[in-house]
Amino acid sequence: MQPKKLTLKNFGPFLNETVDFSDLQTSGLFLISGKTGAGKTTIFDGMTFALFGETSGRLRTGKEMRSTFAPAQEQTEVSFSFAHQSMTYEVSRSPEQVLEKKRGKGSTNRSAKVQLSIFDASGTLQVQYTKKNEVDRFITELLNVNAKQFFQIVLLPQGKFRNFLVASSSDKEKLLRNLFGTQLYQRLNEWLSSQQKTIGNELAKQTDQLENLQQQFESLEQVPPSYQETITQWENEITQLEKVIAEQKESLAQQKQIKKEAEKAFYDGKEIANALSEYDKLIKQEEN
Repeated sequence: MQPKKLTLKNFGPFLNETVDFSDLQTSGLFLISGKTGAGKTTIFDGMTFALFGETSGRLRTGKEMRSTFAPAQEQTEVSFSFAHQSMTYEVSRSPEQVLEKKRGKGSTNRSAKVQLSIFDASGTLQVQYTKKNEVDRFITELLNVNAKQFFQIVLLPQGKFRNFLVASSSDKEKLLRNLFGTQLYQRLNEWLSSQQKTIGNELAKQTDQLENLQQQFESLEQVPPSYQETITQWENEITQLEKVIAEQKESLAQQKQIKKEAEKAFYDGKEIANALSEYDKLIKQEEN
């Protein structure tokens, strides 16, 4: 993001001031200096308020940033334009405020408003958003950071740099992931972890089955107490196997019958289809 112009109307100590950043681009690096209370931080507050509807230090709301010197009928508004990837974006935002009526007596409560205009390289307006949710979502996706992350890495309020340094590893990881667009690698890592867990579970299951088979073979290798018990055990196993074979034969016969019926239905359907096709040909001939 490259800032181009910032206009502050009745915002903080400024009644109607414009900062043209294009005049400062030639040197590449510039300094904003001044005495305490001169309004240095308010310049950054204006930028962040226009972008995210929040001030840089989050100590005051946009409503509280209305200038105490502002005329009762003039509204507070911030306009900020910046360039990003060959496109120019201009966002204007005004907070909720109470203004004196232009006609008659009394005051009226003005709700917060926002407008985002997008221009191409030739300066032609491409699209315009006026709903807060749309603008906030678009700005976040465009800059790839939300307001909190923007304050942590792009525009650090005075004395707040230490907050980023002492932030937890998870917060830093999330912030840097969004900044450098590494979500793809995170999803790949999560997929690999899921695959590892699935394969690990399957391996544990197969290991349990192997141990069970091993125990069964070990029990077969044991010498029975007597010859008669061995014969009895074998007879029982043969009986169980014969029962299983009978069930399998019965199931096979049922499957063969089902297959036979399915084949008959298939050929019947095929004959019907051929008849319908022949019928269509006869209809066409009759029509001709």
